[in-house]
Amino acid sequence: MNKRGDGAEMRVAAAIIRRGNRLLVCQRPKGKARALKYEFPGGKPEGSETDEEALIRECREELDVELKIIELFTIRTHAYTDVKVRISFFLSEIADGEPKALEHNELRWVTADEAAGLDFCGADMEIVRMLNASPGISELREELFKMRDEGYARFSAKLIPNIAPESIIGIRTPQLRIYIRNMVKTADPAAIERFIGALPHKYYEENNIHAALIEREKELDRCIAMLDEFLPYMDNWATCDSCRPRVFDRHPEEMLAHIDRWLASDHPYTVRFGLGILMRYLDSDCDGILERAAAVRSDEYYVNMMIAWFFATALAKRYDETLPYIREKRLSAWVHNKAIQKARESRRVGEAQKQALNELKI
Repeated sequence: MNKRGDGAEMRVAAAIIRRGNRLLVCQRPKGKARALKYEFPGGKPEGSETDEEALIRECREELDVELKIIELFTIRTHAYTDVKVRISFFLSEIADGEPKALEHNELRWVTADEAAGLDFCGADMEIVRMLNASPGISELREELFKMRDEGYARFSAKLIPNIAPESIIGIRTPQLRIYIRNMVKTADPAAIERFIGALPHKYYEENNIHAALIEREKELDRCIAMLDEFLPYMDNWATCDSCRPRVFDRHPEEMLAHIDRWLASDHPYTVRFGLGILMRYLDSDCDGILERAAAVRSDEYYVNMMIAWFFATALAKRYDETLPYIREKRLSAWVHNKAIQKARESRRVGEAQKQALNELKI
C-alpha cells in the first residue's frame, strides 16, 4: 500500500467479476467514505503484494470466494476529495465459492447496461462507461486479426528480433494507419481511454496504436502524462521511433526538461525515445542539444545506434558545430565510427566533408 501524502496516490486493485453477461457489483456500507455507492470489489496491496495477489486476498476476505484473474482491463487514476487513487481493474471470474456480502451492504449481479443506472463511486463509474463503450478489446483484436498478413509478420519478426514473434500480428503500416484514423473518428472516447490504460498491451500492433494515439494528442501536459505511462512498456525500436508527438514542435524549450528525464532513465527505449525527440531540435535555437546527446552512455545496442544516428544527422545539419565531438573523440568508439559511417552515407553531407570524416575513424 502506498502511503498517502500531498499529491500521493493510493494504489488499489479491483475485480470486474463476470458471470455470463453479468457483473458483480458491491454497495459500500454505511459509515464509510462514499457510503452506499456501488463499486467493483478489491482493495489495497499489503507489504510486497502485487496487485493480483492483493485482489485475490481481498476477494477471499470480503466475498469468501477464490478469484481467477483473466487479464488487466485498464488502469485509472481518480481524485476524490479525501484521497487520490490509482486503480488497476482486472477482468476476473469466480473459481470457487458463491460471493457473500461479508463487508458490503449488498451484492448484485447486473449487466453493463444496468450498471449504468446505479450510483457508483467516481472511479468505478468510469469503468462502467468503458464496459458499455465500443470497441471493446476483443472487438479491437478481432479487427486487427482480419488485417493479418502472416508473411509480413515473419518479416517484421526479423526486423524486431528482441520481441516474441507471437506478439506480432503482421499488419502492414498503411493498413494500420487507416485503422487508427477510423478508430479515432468512430470509437467511443471511453473505449480509447480504456485501451490507453490497459498496459502492458499483448500485441506489437497494439503498442503502435497506443503510440499513434499519443502522437495525436494536442495538449502538451496530457501528452507528457500519456508518455510517462507508456514509455516503461515500450519494448522495441520500431514503436519507439514511430511516436513523434506534433505538439512537441511548439514547445522546444519546455521539452528539454522532459528530455533530460528520459535520457537519465535506465530503460533503453525511454532513452532512445528521448534522443529521437532531441534530434528534432537540431534545427532549433535551443542550447545544449549536442551536449545532451554526447553525455549519454549505454551498453544497449538500440540506444547506441540512436546516438550514432543523432550525430550523423547533426553532421548533416550543423557540421561545423558537430565536428569537434568527432575530432575530440567525445563519443564511445562504436558510436563514433557508426556516426561517421551514417554521415558518409548521407546525401546531405558534402564529399569533402565525407573525406575528412573518413580520416577521423578510430
